[in-house]
Amino acid sequence: MNYEKYHEYLATRHWQGIRTKTLKLSRGRCQRCGELADDCHHVTYRSIGHEVPGVDVVALCRDCHEFLSGRSTYDPAAKPPETEEPTREPPPCVGCGCDAEDLTEEEEPICKDCLWKRHAPD
Repeated sequence: MNYEKYHEYLATRHWQGIRTKTLKLSRGRCQRCGELADDCHHVTYRSIGHEVPGVDVVALCRDCHEFLSGRSTYDPAAKPPETEEPTREPPPCVGCGCDAEDLTEEEEPICKDCLWKRHAPD
């Protein structure tokens, strides 16, 4: 099917019905990135005229459609590389030097035993 015939097909009631069903199946969301879907995209052109919504035709946002059609290099479905948060070791207790996980943060990190000793009556 040439370009002109394809665009004639996209104006038919049949295609509009396929498009409507495809958007309903996706609940109006892009099937690649989850944003609101504006477009429908033929996964394969071999099935034109007897497409199965959600299989041969998918709902896409405009940016994903542009990307899959080769008109853009921006891929909205690509996730940024995950960066690992550096692990931060808790500071040692200023009283005894322990690395107890239950350090309190008064003015300085101090474990509960040292805090109790500091505030205990003589």
